[in-house]
This record gives sequence, structure tokens and C-alpha cells, in this order.
Amino acid sequence: MSNPLYNMLNADKYQFFQKNADYISSLPAFEQSLIDYFMNGIKQKEVAKTTGLTQGAISSRLKRAQQRIEFFKELKSFNIINIEQDLKDTIYCSDPVNLLIIKNMASTTCQSETARKVNNQTSNIHQLNQVKVRHRYEKCLNELRDLKQNNPKYLDYYRLMTLIKENLYKSYELKSFRRKV
Repeated sequence: MSNPLYNMLNADKYQFFQKNADYISSLPAFEQSLIDYFMNGIKQKEVAKTTGLTQGAISSRLKRAQQRIEFFKELKSFNIINIEQDLKDTIYCSDPVNLLIIKNMASTTCQSETARKVNNQTSNIHQLNQVKVRHRYEKCLNELRDLKQNNPKYLDYYRLMTLIKENLYKSYELKSFRRKV
């Protein structure tokens, strides 16, 4: 049963989830159920009793769900279809393996998953691991940071890569949000 007073006190969050209902079905099942409780006006203390978690844990998981949705909305605004063409004049980013890393990080936001995928795509020639992916990714990011000053075409890729770096692993368990690369 919906609690109008509770919904009024949480109007911003309530409106956010209403406006982004299409994204909710792609969240992990537990986050979906927490949002359902919230949208029906059930207080976090009541949800905490039902789930065995604390009210603080419920609050932080709702916040994480909101952050995931915000991140994926922003991530989807970037176009990486022409990445090979756009980065062909760079020194480090134009390396085919580094392009695979950038594209897979845009898809998964997960360094270990990116390493696994790139190793599969290159027949394990490079034997990448999470640390090597992070190192190569950081070198590309640094190169784009410098290049964006003189050429605005690199700015979007720099912003994309920075966004991913700041949101590592947010899409790993959300397979329906994964981008095709």
C-alpha cells in the first residue's frame, strides 16, 4: 500500500525512479525489489526487517541503484562506433590491443572481464590481466588528456574513459546494459 507522505518526503528519488522505469528491469533483482518497495511507500526500516539488513544498507543500495542508472544513461550518450578511425592518429591509443581494451571497458567497466575478452579476441597472445589492462587504459587516458587540449575530437573519448574509470564495475552484473563493441 502506497504511503503518500513517505513519497512526498522522498519526491526527488521517487520521480527519478518513475522517469527511469525502463532501466530498473535491467538492475540486479535485489535492487529491483528494493525500488519496488520504495515506490510502494514501504519505509526502509520495514524493508530492513524483511531482508535482514540494516536501514542504512537499504538506503545505500537504493542510492547505488540510482547511481547505476545515472551512469548508464550517461554512458549510452557516447558514440564509440568510429573509435578506430578517430584514434588512428594517436600514438598509444591507436594500438589495436589498446583499442580493444577501450571498447571492452566501455562495454563491461570491468578490468578483469576486459582482460578475459581481449585475451580471447587475440588468442591469448598478450596474456593480459587486470593490472595490465588498467596500466594500458591509464596510458591511453593520459594521452587523450594531453591531446584534447589541441584537438577537441579527443575530448569525448577522454570524457568517456574518465567516466568509466570513475565507475568501474557498475555494469559488470548488468548484462542488459552492456554495449556491443
